[in-house]
Amino acid sequence: MKNKHLFLRGKTYALLLATGTLLWGSCAIGYDAPNGFDSGVHNTQMTPPEAESITFTTNASVTEATIGWPLQNGAGGYEVTFTNVDDPDNPVIVNDIENMIVDGNSMTVPVAEDCNYTLKIRTLGNKEMNNTDAEEANVIPLSTLVPSIMTVPDGVDIYTYLQENPLPEVDMIGTQAAIDLVPGGNYTCSGPIDFGGYYLTLRGGKINSATVTMTNDGAFYTYGGLALKYLKFDCAQSTAKSLIFFSENAPETILTQNIGGYTRNGSTIKDIYMVKEPIYVSGCWVKDLPNSFLHGNEKACAFWYLTIDNCIIQQKCKNSTPFINLEKNSKSIKHISLTFSTIFNTEDANHYWIRYSNESNAQPDKVFGNATSEYSSTTTDVIFCTLSKCYSKSKMANNYRRSVTNTTISHSIFYDCSSVRQFAAVGTKNFNWNFWYAMTNPDKDDPGQKDNNGNVFAAEYDPQFVGSVTQSLDLTLPNGGVNFTPQNREVIINRGGDPRWWPVQ
Repeated sequence: MKNKHLFLRGKTYALLLATGTLLWGSCAIGYDAPNGFDSGVHNTQMTPPEAESITFTTNASVTEATIGWPLQNGAGGYEVTFTNVDDPDNPVIVNDIENMIVDGNSMTVPVAEDCNYTLKIRTLGNKEMNNTDAEEANVIPLSTLVPSIMTVPDGVDIYTYLQENPLPEVDMIGTQAAIDLVPGGNYTCSGPIDFGGYYLTLRGGKINSATVTMTNDGAFYTYGGLALKYLKFDCAQSTAKSLIFFSENAPETILTQNIGGYTRNGSTIKDIYMVKEPIYVSGCWVKDLPNSFLHGNEKACAFWYLTIDNCIIQQKCKNSTPFINLEKNSKSIKHISLTFSTIFNTEDANHYWIRYSNESNAQPDKVFGNATSEYSSTTTDVIFCTLSKCYSKSKMANNYRRSVTNTTISHSIFYDCSSVRQFAAVGTKNFNWNFWYAMTNPDKDDPGQKDNNGNVFAAEYDPQFVGSVTQSLDLTLPNGGVNFTPQNREVIINRGGDPRWWPVQ
């Protein structure tokens, strides 16, 4: 596949209209008129705003959006209903915005990423001008989804399909783009797919995930950032060394000396390929992953962000392959965030769960620079996670300690995770309500390590999981057919681990 290098910055979301048009706009001022003003519109029936006139603009964190529409002279306000329609069969009114009267031509509403909404809007009349209400409301689709550039048909091999239907050669600088898989669809991926410099989202259905069977050397490569969302991956037939790789042939344009900003003590940092956009995995399940999850491909590369959120990732790995593999020439990751997820291995692996190539060369200032605090700080966050056998017979991390400046680990369970100290006891530390148990190869300092406020890393309690820790996922069953529900009272009352397993209290 031919790829095009793109620099992409920030998240951009737009209104997805029924026509497929993308519109941007900002909030307009209200239309309340001063006393004595006459619009000149009398004895008229109002009409609702058309879809093409609506603007929908989210804030940077995608928690709020401003909806705007043109002022209609002679109107007495607007009746609006705002609904989440992720599940069309079960629409949900957002924040009690149902038949709400808006005296203006804009409103701010709460939103979330990757959601579909509808705005039902009807223009109201003005009795003083003898103007009557619009007969009907318009129902307008809105979305915070990344705009799609392609939908892959159900039942095909994604690798073959993209070979035959390559990504469009268009200027997509400043935007994200998505490839959609049919919700509930079944796919294979039989070869390596290099998305190159596209900041791409591969997306299934939020309510009904698509399933992808990885075969042979099927995997995903990127140097522009990659998001995997609402997908189930069956890796039992995979021979690839990882699910996600840094690209084989990245251009020199993304080397630190050609980007700008990467300086150490006033000198330019050279010859490191930099991936500024996130590696972001959300709402995914992974079954029988035989090797790594993220691999630097033995290139001198570094990543700004690795986020795993709301996932169940199951390895079946007993070889010498790290889960996060930046061995040999690769450098480090600036921000690692593991949240609301379960990550476990069904085997006893004798290697490091996360490994950088060199402790000294992984230091933040040597990779990202020290020109500003934005570049010189790095973080590891593990919040509301359940980790089992990551890994059991070696150390959880290697060459990692000098690469992290801030570590937060909270409400997480570490079950049979060897030598956690190599992963947790780094940088400025913040520990709260963690639990550990059954360490096959414990570090003598594991139990007692403390954060900067004197809080102990974790309390030793057997979580007493309901299910087996060595059971592979079954992608057809709820929660993959596994059960990491804790039965220990201390773990339960202190909300330890992935919340999907919490028993009802």
